[in-house]
Amino acid sequence: MPTLIGRDEAMDITRELNDLLLDQMWLNTNHENVQKMKQLLYEESDHCLINDLYAYATDAVWLGGDMDEKIPLFIDMCEMEVPLYLQCCYTYTHSKDKFLKLQSLYELIHARLVIDEAAGDIEVNVHWKFLPHASEGVLNRRQVALLENKKEDTIRNAMYAEGRARLKPFKDNLYRVDDVIHWQKAMGTFKATQFRRGDPCREDPSTGLQFKLWLQAFANPHSSPLVTFDQLRETITTNRQTAFDLFWKSPDEDTLLAWFSSQNALNLALLLDIKPDWLINQLSRCLLTELPEDEEFEKLRKKEPVSAELPATAELITKTIQECDWIESHALQQGKQNAKMNGYTSGKYTFTHEHNLKTQYFWLPVIAGEHLSLPKKRYLKKDLDQSGKYGRHSGLKKYQELAYEDLYKVEIHTYGDLQDVLKALKS
Repeated sequence: MPTLIGRDEAMDITRELNDLLLDQMWLNTNHENVQKMKQLLYEESDHCLINDLYAYATDAVWLGGDMDEKIPLFIDMCEMEVPLYLQCCYTYTHSKDKFLKLQSLYELIHARLVIDEAAGDIEVNVHWKFLPHASEGVLNRRQVALLENKKEDTIRNAMYAEGRARLKPFKDNLYRVDDVIHWQKAMGTFKATQFRRGDPCREDPSTGLQFKLWLQAFANPHSSPLVTFDQLRETITTNRQTAFDLFWKSPDEDTLLAWFSSQNALNLALLLDIKPDWLINQLSRCLLTELPEDEEFEKLRKKEPVSAELPATAELITKTIQECDWIESHALQQGKQNAKMNGYTSGKYTFTHEHNLKTQYFWLPVIAGEHLSLPKKRYLKKDLDQSGKYGRHSGLKKYQELAYEDLYKVEIHTYGDLQDVLKALKS
């Protein structure tokens, strides 16, 4: 059985590696990355580099922090820093073998990323150019064994099993990732990666600056969906966006009051998936004066209807759909969001929500979208596969009810637009 390095030992090795590399300034190494790595490793929290990477590799859970920063640092360490260390620093440690143990964690993280990219959970950036077959969606037998925590012989013998329990390599000891995922689902061992944002701030904000940093923290973690500054700004009513920009540059009590309103509190709460009254209470701690619009805040606490003009963000659409007891996630969703498109069923209709772009789209059967007056484009099944191209969003292929049928791609800009579509689906 391939032995995965333990969390504590990986921590010790990484710490020793960083210390030695930082001490040996004459080494031809990426010193900036090593400094970042050391800072991440010595964070006084559970979210240090190795803890996050280890939980991701073994449990398919990303606990928070910037995935696009932490994973490349570890890759850089394994591809560049470790070999350089072994070449130049061996005379200082005389323990070449223990550094090679990091390779098992490295291989498992690579396997997890390939699985996630194939399953549509995340889009893996191009950090894998030094890994064999990474761009081909291929895993080797050792990686599959690490994923399953089983012996390589057990994985090899799976090619002789019957039915869905069979896992056959396509070449030597290499397996296509799609075959591995289907096999894992049949065996009940498939793990869909979960993204847990965690607390964006260790302490609740109590000043304008802390509140800005608290908001900024939501834009940093790699989560599903990712909250960017532009998304934060879009939730602010148009007449106060300039004030919000000023607050972002110079956060204090005055600039905070200039953009904050009950509607903006609701918009932010919907985007960040937190309770509006909690957000209001936190703002009251950041201000020396009383919050404005007391009556409006009271209405907000009573959860009065959402304005039809509220911008329809991906978060608002997802939250609204989840509150519709007549809509269910499509069976292929596995109870989680996909990176670009989510599928749903509502009675006789199957439809999808394309949510990875700034503009939100619904893909609907023609019969469901025929009478909608919203901006829409018709996609006919007779036009499919022209000139060797599918001709529509590839994410639709997994939904057999939609993949090769006449569809409308409908634009959703406001909460009112969303309600119009939901009424059409329900009727």
